[in-house]
Amino acid sequence: MFKSAEALKDSQYDGVVLAYHGGGRLILDGPHFRTVGQEFAYQNPIYTIRTLTEHVMTMDGSPLFGSWSGGWLGVLSKQMDDHNKFHEQWWVKPELESGQ
Repeated sequence: MFKSAEALKDSQYDGVVLAYHGGGRLILDGPHFRTVGQEFAYQNPIYTIRTLTEHVMTMDGSPLFGSWSGGWLGVLSKQMDDHNKFHEQWWVKPELESGQ
């Protein structure tokens, strides 16, 4: 996804549909997708990974996750939990349910 964002960094989108096997599963905020692409060459990838989920929505446009505040270790832990849940909802759970 990050390489795609880099390749498309000069384009603008309202949202980017994150699909799995041809079906839309989640939406990534379009302006954030562009920011990821523009910053890909120099941004710390751990920062990009841990803050990505704050910009992910369900297919109806509702935020999938919120943002966290507090001590850095607690925030980091919650952000990484959200990142794991993001992948579960995007492709892991559908893959396991399909039995393939």
